[in-house]
Amino acid sequence: MVQMSLYLRCRVGLEFFEFLNESDRAFITDRDELKDIYNDEFKNKEAREPNFGSVLYALKHANKTTRGDTIHFSPKVIFQYLDQWALFRDHQPGWIQNGEARPMLEEAVSRVRARRKLANILINRLKTDRAQLIADKHGVSIKSDHQFEDGNISFRTDSANEYVVNLTVKNTGTKPVYFTYYTPLRWLRHFFLNDENHVTRTNPLTLKPGDGYKIQVRFHCSLLGFDISKNRHLI
Repeated sequence: MVQMSLYLRCRVGLEFFEFLNESDRAFITDRDELKDIYNDEFKNKEAREPNFGSVLYALKHANKTTRGDTIHFSPKVIFQYLDQWALFRDHQPGWIQNGEARPMLEEAVSRVRARRKLANILINRLKTDRAQLIADKHGVSIKSDHQFEDGNISFRTDSANEYVVNLTVKNTGTKPVYFTYYTPLRWLRHFFLNDENHVTRTNPLTLKPGDGYKIQVRFHCSLLGFDISKNRHLI
């Protein structure tokens, strides 16, 4: 088994849930069937990813699933998926079983792994070329009702109620800009993203010169006193 932290194994499990949604199989709960899908279709053998049992253990430890002969993802995981990932799915024809071509399944695998690869590339670039990467470009700026410090936003909350940080994507240029996509570079525990029009690649938003569009970052945690990491990035 690949030696990997519980946090990273949980991330792999959440990506597997994402894959099930994108291939229209989130309804499957049988443990053996999910194991076969994980091993045969999702697991990247060349990358030596963790085995199915260790991923389930990490998900259970993080209260993301219930275990037994059937596996059920918690409602919070389902909501987080819908809030952060599913909104920009391409609507492709359904996958076909019995050995026939499965275009949507292949597309789902490609999208999940492409996002993981892109996230890793951008996280590494933030370490080496941060100033250039977070700078305003092509007349597009990102503002907030909280102060930015080197591209980071820090905040404190003294209650267990939901806390909202507003981000505004603004077109400060002279030509229209098409806003099509945003996503966290990694799963954000206790954080959820949403916008009024549900902007996706299939539902883009045109920002005319001077227009701004609000994205909400919602934070909710029942425990207080933790130091919130500064390394939270959006693309």
